[in-house]
Amino acid sequence: MPDLGVPLFLLGAIVLMTMLSLGQHRYYAGTVRRMAAAHAQPGLVLVSGRHKGRLRGAVAVLVLDGERRVVEARVMEGATVAARFRPRPTWVGHRADRPLPAPCSNGARRAVEDALRQLPGARRAPRPAGPVLRGAAARRR
Repeated sequence: MPDLGVPLFLLGAIVLMTMLSLGQHRYYAGTVRRMAAAHAQPGLVLVSGRHKGRLRGAVAVLVLDGERRVVEARVMEGATVAARFRPRPTWVGHRADRPLPAPCSNGARRAVEDALRQLPGARRAPRPAGPVLRGAAARRR
């Protein structure tokens, strides 16, 4: 009879990782939903951005007014599903498109930059015109 210990362990690890990931997604969605409900006013917009680092990532959720001033900010930084959103009260009143006051790590800064690209009318990097050539076709060009 074959030993089923290793396959059962791997299956359990996959199930556990899936459950923890779904829990983190629900936490993120709940945070966004609460912030949207608290700031459901004309002229305010909620944006979210992320930065994927090698070891640690960052997610920033911002509520901005028409002048891109921060009304509320929350940042989640970490390498595990145990990371939680932390409010950034020192950012309130500052323009999000200018350097933000401390605490602002490199990952948080890049997450804010990504969030600003989600704003309506924000300029994104242009897509190349025509088909993307690979391999021999690219070398001939």
